[in-house]
Amino acid sequence: SSCSVARLKGKPRAGRPCRVPTMCQPVSGRWWRSTSRTSLEADESKRLSQLIPAIRNAVHAAKSMKDVHGDLELFRGSVNDRFNAYYGQFREAAREFYEALDTLQTSDMASLRFEALVEIKGKSETVHNRMHRRIYDEVSRGELSEVEISTLLNVNRELFVAGQSLVGALADALLDIEAAGDFAGIPAVRQAR
Repeated sequence: SSCSVARLKGKPRAGRPCRVPTMCQPVSGRWWRSTSRTSLEADESKRLSQLIPAIRNAVHAAKSMKDVHGDLELFRGSVNDRFNAYYGQFREAAREFYEALDTLQTSDMASLRFEALVEIKGKSETVHNRMHRRIYDEVSRGELSEVEISTLLNVNRELFVAGQSLVGALADALLDIEAAGDFAGIPAVRQAR
């Protein structure tokens, strides 16, 4: 049955007991006993153990993006041409990344998905390393303040982490457990300094 406003406050609807526990209501009684006896089939358990890390990775990707959203907005609105240029480069890299992810929808074969995910992961690492080198080039020329250096490196790193987490989440969600394990075992490209 659906929840009403009264039920959200811990009160059942008029004359009916709550069948599904809410956040305000402790999990107890008949409902808990009946669901605790339900066991998963082996293949369901295996799939669930694959989807839980996928969800965790997707949440991690979203958190990384949220962490740099404010910085990206400042870059976009900055009167400093350097930061406008960085914003444009980060935006273009993100566009390419998400377009590449979009191609996964057309891949029905697991082997094609695996290869596409490997390619996307490698491209993400390449873009991150290229931006990292560019920032350090400007540092070596003395063109950035300490705060600017820290902000740019943080944004670059968080965007990279978001991309890698999202690719990992998609690998867990789209590939079978063996292929997802193989994908997780692919080493990262060594970062050039």
